[in-house]
Amino acid sequence: MNDVGRVYLSGGHVYCGRRRDDCDIAQCLGCASLKELNKESSPPFVVCDAAQGTADPFYVSWWYQHHRLSRPT
Repeated sequence: MNDVGRVYLSGGHVYCGRRRDDCDIAQCLGCASLKELNKESSPPFVVCDAAQGTADPFYVSWWYQHHRLSRPT
């Protein structure tokens, strides 16, 4: 599967390939680069012209920060 352009949502946030930073989904929806919002998939994702998907090392770091399992205390 080619995931270039596909970026997954986490807790109402998405990684912005243009800014290379965390972005609230509301900001993403107003961007001209957004091509598709797929809420029906699990996890939901957006397709964006600026996104590089998992090819972007900054996205991999963002994904890890938003999806790591909580550790028992």
